[in-house]
Amino acid sequence: GVVKIRKGLSCKLIRKTNSLEEVHDVFFQFASAVLKRATANQQKAEVYDPSLARTIKICNTICELTEESHKKQQRAKIIPIALAVGV
Repeated sequence: GVVKIRKGLSCKLIRKTNSLEEVHDVFFQFASAVLKRATANQQKAEVYDPSLARTIKICNTICELTEESHKKQQRAKIIPIALAVGV
């Protein structure tokens, strides 16, 4: 399948990702969002998607591969806030 991204979102992604870790962070966030929706749909009996199990497996793999970079980016976002507050 094809994933389409709106222009505004693609501009934000380009501006936000200046390193490989930032790219991994974005992949983690998108995969987590897709995984959350896919898991919710899996629990609904009336939703039929033949590729649902494959989608969940791929999202889990992406999350596993990018989790460390995501954690580093989360810590990097917290440090400037803590310094500004004076903690």
